[in-house]
Amino acid sequence: MKPFPEHGAEPRLISMRHDALILFVLVGLIVLSSSVSLFAHQVKAKHEPEAAATPKVGPDGLIEAEGVVWVRANCTPCHSANLILQFRGDAHRWLHLIRWMQAKQGLWALAPDVEKAVVDYLATNYGDREGSLRRKPLKELPPPLPAKQ
Repeated sequence: MKPFPEHGAEPRLISMRHDALILFVLVGLIVLSSSVSLFAHQVKAKHEPEAAATPKVGPDGLIEAEGVVWVRANCTPCHSANLILQFRGDAHRWLHLIRWMQAKQGLWALAPDVEKAVVDYLATNYGDREGSLRRKPLKELPPPLPAKQ
């Protein structure tokens, strides 16, 4: 009596076909999963900005970039580099701070090319950042409090 009369094949042949089918499905799943993984990696790389290289930082904490020499020569004689690291701002804000230091704190006049190098360095390396914890300055001040009677 044949064990599988409806197929008309011997058990050994059916077992080999079954093993071949399982092997084929497993290889297909492996190829499919590696293709999906590769595709997902390509999509992620396409849509996410590349991580910026970590800038080199000097012993004083300032980022080593063009203009840092002028910042060290003109800013750190009066205050620590840590004070610079606490602030963020665009070129206009940094220039405003320089003007304030010249008017109120005794900062000497900077040659135009030196001033430009300092402002460019500060705005580039310590400019406004998205997601910064510091809020943007108010455009208008709130009205004064009423006088006590």
